Amino acid sequence: MKKKTLVAAALASCFTISATFTGCSLISVISKADMEQVIATVDIREAKTFSSDNSLTAYSSALKPTSINKRNLLSYFLNVGYSYVSNGTSYKDTFNMLMDALIDNAVLVQYSTVAILEEKATNKDSKDYDASALSVYKDYNDKGQDVEKYEYLLGGEDSDDVKLAKYKLYSSINSAIDNYENTLTEEDEEYKGTATRTTPKNLNTEQDDYYPSKDGSLDYKLYTGYEGYLLKDSGAYQDDALDGTTRATRVQAYNTFIDNLRKNDLVDIDTEADKLKDITKLEYFKNEYIAQLESRVINKYNSLYEAKQEKILLQDNYINEVYNELLNDQTDNYSSSSAFESAMGSMSSTSFLLYSPDTSDSDKFDGEHYGYVDSYYSAYFDKNLGDDDKPVTQEVSVTDVLMGGFKDVISDKGQQFALELNAGANEYDGKIYLKLTDLGDVLNTIDARLSLGKKGSGQQDFYAEFKNKTVNAYYSDGFAVTADIDR
Repeated sequence: MKKKTLVAAALASCFTISATFTGCSLISVISKADMEQVIATVDIREAKTFSSDNSLTAYSSALKPTSINKRNLLSYFLNVGYSYVSNGTSYKDTFNMLMDALIDNAVLVQYSTVAILEEKATNKDSKDYDASALSVYKDYNDKGQDVEKYEYLLGGEDSDDVKLAKYKLYSSINSAIDNYENTLTEEDEEYKGTATRTTPKNLNTEQDDYYPSKDGSLDYKLYTGYEGYLLKDSGAYQDDALDGTTRATRVQAYNTFIDNLRKNDLVDIDTEADKLKDITKLEYFKNEYIAQLESRVINKYNSLYEAKQEKILLQDNYINEVYNELLNDQTDNYSSSSAFESAMGSMSSTSFLLYSPDTSDSDKFDGEHYGYVDSYYSAYFDKNLGDDDKPVTQEVSVTDVLMGGFKDVISDKGQQFALELNAGANEYDGKIYLKLTDLGDVLNTIDARLSLGKKGSGQQDFYAEFKNKTVNAYYSDGFAVTADIDR
């Protein structure tokens, strides 16, 4: 099953400010008190759809309203909003769009929270199984801070999800500091003041769930240049460090990073002055870590949801029932060749055919049209295809669908398929016939035939056959070729 895409699920992972700030303050005339103004409150318990879900309401007391303030919106804008504005979106539309995204994210986090708590209490196959709603609720509520609660939902501080959240945050902050340090170490004066950085060695090689590890622990740390955050202690980050980095340039770059956080009121210089050398003690760092944890919580819920849907599909003969219902509908609706051909034109990854009508009396590839191909082909190669070689057209079974629809290829009968393709501005349709009697001797036992003509013409413009290690083919009425692959 393909993974379902939830746009808001990716939002939390975007909150960390990984891009370089412009260096100016957006809120020089806005008071700090105003930045704390709540502009939206989210509480899914007030929704009718939530109250009707009896399986989740038992955990509703674990939730609390989520407040979104102006600082949250500004932080999000500094990270991604500039890209929208630079592409022509107005500031008003950009802020409205980001506001909607923050609300969607809060809804998903709350719903994911109760869904994971339910999983912990009810799924005996889960590694987080905890026997009852009461014990799960108590364990969750015993966690005082949001960070601890989210880590609990993800399986604890040593879980892969928590390590991944930390890695995403650390790497994002390191990258932001890299941008500043690059302007200090760049030798060419022409580029000074830009945010260009040396390409990391591991760029484009990481998967979404990747984090560097060593002996089961996260092997990646922050590098700020201050004591406790030196390059030699940064683990796998050393592979991505800028060429020419020094402790002095790193400290200077880090200070610039912190100063821009301060200018945008994301660091309170009055209350946090003694914490500036240790970024992990700043409120900014805690908020960004929570955002990363929320992203992992949403991802975990997505995985749980998919697992439940797959279980439903596999139980109580569900697939067979759906298949038979669809097959019966298509049998009734596509009883004629014209109806079937029309349906073929609308096929897609979510709309497919399980049934094809008997076209033995039509001018298609099988039946009398197969005789036309036989006669035409014989005129060039003096070789009759023979009645025994005639392809078999049949209804598709559920095994065909689940196994890719090729079960008769590996048999004495062979299997025939309709196909359509485009070659430049031309559209072609036709048939392909495949038979393979021995997987251990493919070249000697495969029988493959392809017939193509311009779509709707009813004529075969191209025919090719591979059998007994020999290729025979014709194109139109003026070209034919035979080739033995052993010669």
